[in-house]
Amino acid sequence: MIQALGFGIKTGLDLPGEALGKYNPRAVWTQRTLPSLAIGYEISVTALQVLQAMNVIANRGLNVSPRVVERVLDPASPLPPGEAASERVLSRESAERLVSILERSVEEGTGLEAGVAGYPAAGKTGTAQKYDPERHAYVQDKHLASFAGFVPSDDPVLSIIVVIDEPRGLYYGGQVAAPVFRAVVGQVLRYLKVPPRSPSSAGVVTAQLPPGDSE
Repeated sequence: MIQALGFGIKTGLDLPGEALGKYNPRAVWTQRTLPSLAIGYEISVTALQVLQAMNVIANRGLNVSPRVVERVLDPASPLPPGEAASERVLSRESAERLVSILERSVEEGTGLEAGVAGYPAAGKTGTAQKYDPERHAYVQDKHLASFAGFVPSDDPVLSIIVVIDEPRGLYYGGQVAAPVFRAVVGQVLRYLKVPPRSPSSAGVVTAQLPPGDSE
């Protein structure tokens, strides 16, 4: 399942220099491996791999190969034309459950600062200590803060990952990366002319009148 979500392998992006990331093979797992993996330890990943895994959830279980080039206009081009390859790696039911969990993370969890008015959003914060390969240990005062998510969560058109390398002062993903996600997503949704789901965000204010005051 780890590789099915795109970790430990190249995503197939049509750019050179992509890193594999790394995780230990199952044969050397210990009793601490699963709980460690659940909070981001015993594994190294690229930002693109995290975003690809998030996109599997956004696509309701389909893993779609990332592409830089949307389409090829020159028939003599060496780039592959047509749609990006896709493969189902999660059932739609499982993916829908994960969408609901990630929506709650934005609505009432650590991703609260990532919410965009008028648009349902889903995502997850990340706060990781940086690893020092020379000391073979995590560094207590150096962090990577992140937020990865997609919006609108009911019919996604946009997914973004924000990674802050060694933030100063505040360092939790929900504090420093989530607000950047909100700012960028808000601008891009307006640029793409994606209509808001909530009338109030479009400048319409609604109110509930008391009984008998409807005339």
